[in-house]
Amino acid sequence: MSDPQNPHSASPWQGKPFSVIDPVGVSITQLMRVLLRKPVCLRTWFGLGFMLFLTTNLMGIVVVVLFQIPGLILPALMPWYDDGGMDEVMDWYQDNLVFFWTILLISLLVVGSILTVLSWLRSRGIIMFLHGVATGNGNIPQAWAASRVPGNALFLWRILISTLVLLGFLVACVVLWLGVFSNASTTPEGQLPDIPVWSIVLSTVIVILSLVIGAIVNVIFDLVVVPAMYVRACGARAACNAIRTELLPGRFWLFVGFILFQWALQFVSGFALQFIVLASCGLGLVPYIGSVLTLPAIFPLVAYQLGFYQQFGGKWVTLPVNAPPLQRWTGDVPPTMPINPEVSG
Repeated sequence: MSDPQNPHSASPWQGKPFSVIDPVGVSITQLMRVLLRKPVCLRTWFGLGFMLFLTTNLMGIVVVVLFQIPGLILPALMPWYDDGGMDEVMDWYQDNLVFFWTILLISLLVVGSILTVLSWLRSRGIIMFLHGVATGNGNIPQAWAASRVPGNALFLWRILISTLVLLGFLVACVVLWLGVFSNASTTPEGQLPDIPVWSIVLSTVIVILSLVIGAIVNVIFDLVVVPAMYVRACGARAACNAIRTELLPGRFWLFVGFILFQWALQFVSGFALQFIVLASCGLGLVPYIGSVLTLPAIFPLVAYQLGFYQQFGGKWVTLPVNAPPLQRWTGDVPPTMPINPEVSG
């Protein structure tokens, strides 16, 4: 599986059993090599920080702003509402019904388009950060090019997973509606029909199952499939097939441990993030600057994923590995010139 002419095709674990703990040492080594080397390369820090910014801060900033706008407007309107302004609003609404719904629809389309673009950038940013960790540089154009296939595939699969979860909620709503409709014929005129217990229980079970299954799929997808998509430079389906056929047979519990150990690492990373925020006097919360400062806490998580797959060698190697030591002559040093028997005698 390895190419002796290419040190990146060899695995440092060849001949060793596969482990979920050993890649931690590889991730720390990569952290020291890329971020904590001397002299420190600020260009690498700011480049990797921008890639991390695409994965976290950018979407978060827009979502926070969108949720804060109503919170800022509503308190200002409360005095006007108490003075009977709601009657004026209802009169205006009835006179401008088409205009109101047109503006509302356009606003929803604009907000939805913005969130869709941000979700796409976040998907590309996740792959870009994986590339930055693997290569050890902050070359943004190079990382953007490397994220084209796996990043676009990640975006589409996230939409698919979210849509399936929303369909579960839609089915739950239909079940409630059917329950109400079944009682409508026996409800006295002028009263609202009761919601039967069976529809409430069934819709609740559907919602819980949708959330649980969606959460499990998201965890497996993010922690197992996404790094494999970058390593193999392919879409989600091809990455799943590669894992299923090349790695998973006989190693099911290894991958279960891989997922669980990443949760433990994320717990440790959370403490490191809090320490960086406190040590930086809050600068770790500033968009982009915070992404740069918190790199030492998040970088090892991604390097660990790449290090785990690197154990399998061949096409699964992305991190640089040390070339094998040169073989030295262990016997007597051979002569550099032929020996004339007559002279030596």
